[in-house]
Amino acid sequence: MRQISPTKTFILQQTLFWCVLVAILYGLLRPQSPPDLFYQSDKWMHLLAFSALAFCAGVAFCSKLGWRVWAVLLFVAPVLEWVQHWVQPHRTFSWEDALSNIGGVVLGWLAFWILTRR
Repeated sequence: MRQISPTKTFILQQTLFWCVLVAILYGLLRPQSPPDLFYQSDKWMHLLAFSALAFCAGVAFCSKLGWRVWAVLLFVAPVLEWVQHWVQPHRTFSWEDALSNIGGVVLGWLAFWILTRR
């Protein structure tokens, strides 16, 4: 079996992170709200999206930036919910969505921590 070079691995990790970030920004900053699949489904979408973002950020940046990755994500998670209102004025800030974003970062960190400890 062929090994993937460290450079290709790094590029793949970075690409995955940036793709997830672009998808989240699109979802947060698009004009219309996401469809309601079930009661409070948007909270689950926030939780899952920020979990994926945090996990990918950990994989892509933690070897170089360490704890700063998690500090930035914990700061940015609620701020993006607030920025959403300023970019799309008809969309409103939601504390529940901001908390779901933070919860997603924590879950992503936990998944990354579990993966790196094995």
